[in-house]
Amino acid sequence: MIPPRVSVVVPAHNAAPTITAAIGSALEQASCAVEVIVVDDASGDATAAVVAALAARDARVRLVRNEANLGPAGARNAAIGLARGIWIALLDADDTFAPGRLERLVDHAEAEAADLVSDNLLLVDGPTGQALCPAWPASLLAAHAWLQPAAFIDRNRFDRRGIAFGYMKPVIRRDFLDRHKLRFDESLRIAEDYHLFLDCLLASARWRVLAEPLYRYAMWPGSTSRQLDRKTLQRLLAMSRERYGRREGLPREVAGALVRRERSIERFLVHVDAAAAFRAGNYRRMLAVLARRPDALPVFAEACRQGALKRLGLMPRHRLPV
Repeated sequence: MIPPRVSVVVPAHNAAPTITAAIGSALEQASCAVEVIVVDDASGDATAAVVAALAARDARVRLVRNEANLGPAGARNAAIGLARGIWIALLDADDTFAPGRLERLVDHAEAEAADLVSDNLLLVDGPTGQALCPAWPASLLAAHAWLQPAAFIDRNRFDRRGIAFGYMKPVIRRDFLDRHKLRFDESLRIAEDYHLFLDCLLASARWRVLAEPLYRYAMWPGSTSRQLDRKTLQRLLAMSRERYGRREGLPREVAGALVRRERSIERFLVHVDAAAAFRAGNYRRMLAVLARRPDALPVFAEACRQGALKRLGLMPRHRLPV
């Protein structure tokens, strides 16, 4: 059999209301041969049944079922292991592709010998489906048309406003992943994308970025990607130090960017501790925590400002890029 040009990898957990639209947007990619591999990650709803019905009608859809919930990283790795396509495209179960997205991205990547290619995200309100705005200004993406490791790291700092580049949904050359033995880290339930993409860049991947918003990214209040508690932050900080701690082998600009990101996580940890003390009414502890790291005060102050706006009903449902 001739392999599909693109394998679309879809991790799905309790996604019955949205999975049909996600799969449909992948199958409707004109002039681009695709397969869609959906990994039902131990859902408790009808996700598997919905996908099985779609697979019965269209042989391009494949269903894999995890007995235990592995998280997005484990689900994606399972799908990548089964993929037959030349390219791997990432699609979340509540998102959709614009018509012609895959052909446009892959054509660019093959013409320019890229290993990864991504586009802008069109942010969409999940509950209503209303389009909001692109995640990034076109001018910003034009400045990073060939994304470099240091710039990618800096755009994923915890003290930088706007949408992090780790939210990008690149199409990746499967041969590149296999050649460098790269997969998602299954110990992470958040930021697993950032680490895989950075590992690709550190393996000298050529990453082409287009400015068109061809990926519709659903935003949901209280989503997992926004939940940053102390344990999660500590894990991210430890992982950065474990993976990239030997900085002598890295270019100076990359090592510097890693240090800046780690310091931004440290400041966010201080904010989390100070906020916990504030909520408990322990203002003395709050002041003591902030006094130890005065550089975390702007992070804490911005969070307080947003909290006040939310309580007054003046904060929009989603924090959009600025």
